[in-house]
Amino acid sequence: MLRSKTLSRIKNIRHSFFTRRNGKSTGVFSSLNCGLNSGDYYRDVFINRSLCANKLGVSPENLVTLKQAHNNKVIKVDKVWKPEESPQGDGLITNNHAIAICVLTADCVPILIADKKNNIIGAVHAGWKGTVKGIIENTIEAMINLGADSNSMGAAVG
Repeated sequence: MLRSKTLSRIKNIRHSFFTRRNGKSTGVFSSLNCGLNSGDYYRDVFINRSLCANKLGVSPENLVTLKQAHNNKVIKVDKVWKPEESPQGDGLITNNHAIAICVLTADCVPILIADKKNNIIGAVHAGWKGTVKGIIENTIEAMINLGADSNSMGAAVG
């Protein structure tokens, strides 16, 4: 688990970048695999997701992910959804402190954005296709539309 110095300065927002280490998955998935559609054993994926949620201080049911699609769509998270009902997109934003928003990456880049003044957060799955299509800009714009102030935003790149 890794933390950004920039985002660590924001007292009300917990964040982390998790590595492959210390997961339950075995075999070709031998890692902290949290991908529900990866082909890994569902039981192992849910244990891995629980490990991450616990480190972030939220219940495992409140760890929210997307069906990532290498696009520029940003989803506002007001309430949790069942994993099998995850919408498609590559950016998440919320101002609900009971929810942990999460993107999964392999060769793409995770970007976390936080507004320290208004406690609004964003998580971006920034693959090259989504980046060219504007996923980072769209996430910042969606955060501003939710009430974030661009002058009080910080970001960390995983």
